[in-house]
Amino acid sequence: MRKDREEQMKSLCQRVILNKTREHRRQRWTGEKDYQTVLRILSYQ
Repeated sequence: MRKDREEQMKSLCQRVILNKTREHRRQRWTGEKDYQTVLRILSYQ
């Protein structure tokens, strides 16, 4: 169950990052940073 939820969150994050990347091509690294932050938050739960 937890694993499934993790996968859902991952795909959601990737979608958000893709949108961000499209909006700010120059700041692509910010999306990566956000992804790492989200993963860290997930690991705490």
